[in-house]
Amino acid sequence: MRPLICRAVHYTAWRRSSALRPSGYNHRTPLFVVRDFSCCVRRPAGWTSWLFRRRKTVALTMGREYADRAGPLAARLRTRGRRPLSESCGRWFGRWIDADAAIGADAGVVRRAAIAPANDFLRFPSALDAVSVSRLLAGEPAMIEARRNVSRREFLVRTRRTALGVGAGVCLAPSGAASSTHAQEKIGLALIGAGGRGGMLALDFIGRGDCAVQYVCDVDARKSEARARAIAEKQGSEPKIVGDFRRALDDCTVDAVIVATPDHWHAPAAVWACRAGKDVYVEKPLCHNPWEGQQMIAAAAKHRRVVQVGFQNRSSQCMVEARRYLAEGKLGRINFCRIYNQKGWPNFPPQPDAEPPAGFDWDMFNGPAPAAAYNPNYVRQWHHFWRYSSGDIINDGIHQIDLARWLLQLEHPRRCYSTGRRFEAGAAETPDVQVAVWEFPSMIVSFELTLYTPYMLKIAPNIRDSLTEFPYWPQCATRIEIYGTEGVMYVGRHGGGWQVFGRPKREQPVVLAQGNGGFPDPEHKQNFVECIRSRQTPNASLREGHLSTLWAHYATMSLRLEGTPLRIDPKTEQVDCSDAMKFFRREYRPPWVLEPESEEKPA
Repeated sequence: MRPLICRAVHYTAWRRSSALRPSGYNHRTPLFVVRDFSCCVRRPAGWTSWLFRRRKTVALTMGREYADRAGPLAARLRTRGRRPLSESCGRWFGRWIDADAAIGADAGVVRRAAIAPANDFLRFPSALDAVSVSRLLAGEPAMIEARRNVSRREFLVRTRRTALGVGAGVCLAPSGAASSTHAQEKIGLALIGAGGRGGMLALDFIGRGDCAVQYVCDVDARKSEARARAIAEKQGSEPKIVGDFRRALDDCTVDAVIVATPDHWHAPAAVWACRAGKDVYVEKPLCHNPWEGQQMIAAAAKHRRVVQVGFQNRSSQCMVEARRYLAEGKLGRINFCRIYNQKGWPNFPPQPDAEPPAGFDWDMFNGPAPAAAYNPNYVRQWHHFWRYSSGDIINDGIHQIDLARWLLQLEHPRRCYSTGRRFEAGAAETPDVQVAVWEFPSMIVSFELTLYTPYMLKIAPNIRDSLTEFPYWPQCATRIEIYGTEGVMYVGRHGGGWQVFGRPKREQPVVLAQGNGGFPDPEHKQNFVECIRSRQTPNASLREGHLSTLWAHYATMSLRLEGTPLRIDPKTEQVDCSDAMKFFRREYRPPWVLEPESEEKPA
């Protein structure tokens, strides 16, 4: 006996009046499509007369898998006047199956599911017990409560086990509410990468009160244990510790993952999480190479996942105001923008190769990167080696690049040029001085990086948290300067604020406008959690993160070819230099191969 497939349907109903119907409407036009596991079933648009106009609602269509049986699904939806849909019944070849998703009992869940994308898998069921499954398999009515985030794969596993009478108690009764995306229940998280930034993110999400970390995944067992203890102390329950994060992806109690690994693991971890039905918070930079960014976008779209990139400035209200100021033309015509990343970074000497320490999975740390002997510098300073990253332009400067691109509303550059080198002796491969230029039809954007100047400072915490103080701009290591015909705007990331200086009557410069508002990390996490529940696009979406990271990738390509200018095709995102295209996609070391995302969407 095959299991039932349950699918959520999202639609807008229309009256019979031709003025309210979509263009091209006729009685044979399907208004929406229900996808089964093995087939696509069309609902004739004429049936929409039973629905009510301008109302989004959810119906569950349940039926057995079938292969070549002819004929459409004879399904009808019935309503009672203009009241919310309280019952929906699907008739599958003469067999009525109640598909009421406890709408009256849990209207909040239905409202949340109703704004999910069309054909999205409804998040349920914690209340789907063995009796309910058995009744559904027998074609009898059964009430289902929509509360749990369960992927299609996990639901199939559960129903198969239930049908076989095996493990129903374990599979169908997971612990607590930690994995639910219901508004009153906690979101289950898996932390992938238990380093400093990953640990900070995990503790911050726990501190919100609506999230619980259920897994700590890291290649270093000692680091995982220390991080798990800190998490347990804060949330009151111990997370599981695993070395291979793919074990966490197989757990249906995990709703989302935090990816805070070295750069070369960002794309594989995020793509595999999307394929497993998890939402993703991925740290900057988005990926190791341009092709990976394209695959991440494809995976999130195909599997309908919410992915937030760690570009916190996009959740800053004061930066929203700065963007509006520029969009309204108050700075005048803008022809030039300069981005800085001029901080001090301690150099590190070469170290000999060695044996990995006990409890450290070196093979998995290396992952898709080319095989190499263990070296302590690779683990501690991975930002500065091409096999794992692309230097500080993509490690830290990417924050300013993204902020400038967002403020100026720019996308693909027309051309890119970059030069630089390493002047200070040490083990690093990436440059400690780099200059990049991106050319657009309307303006030029430049980027300047140094890693050894102690005079230049990042924005101090007391300024970040102040509503009245601003950085001393000439000493600000991470500032942005936007030059317009009506003045110049100085921008400081991560709560540094912004100020516009002008000289209206050729007198001393005066502040024409300004704004600040604190470090936007909490708002960024809030936005991610809200989007998990609402299924809306987050502030730092994958596409936006990809476009910003592309700028850094293009600069790296030019730099590694000794400053070769590159012309960019905005449609393919490729460049006109075959030598540079060698860096567009890497060779993946088996078994850590990132397979291309197929265009076919899951049924």
